[in-house]
Amino acid sequence: MIGHELTALHDIDHARTLAIVLPSLLRHTKETKKAKLVHYAERVWGIKTGSDDEKVDTAINQTQDFFESLDIRTRLKDYGIGESDIDALISQLKSMAWSHWVNIKVST
Repeated sequence: MIGHELTALHDIDHARTLAIVLPSLLRHTKETKKAKLVHYAERVWGIKTGSDDEKVDTAINQTQDFFESLDIRTRLKDYGIGESDIDALISQLKSMAWSHWVNIKVST
């Protein structure tokens, strides 16, 4: 839903909004979804060495690097969105009953 609101408020295509949101979402859910993220690291990125935390961190970084390698920027600031725009985004999410998402820290 964050991606949909970024599209609605800032006219960023949905694929790009996913590239903005996904790395931060993965970092935010790292502890609660660790087993799934280790599986992702091993199966998608072929990461077999290191602790589970290292595997997850490497997989998240490689995911972000992959988007960047396609010239798909992964930070709000890359789209001209700054801290002053966050309140409107949070307000819109709350009005859509998605307030549980507003605690995710998306890198500006």
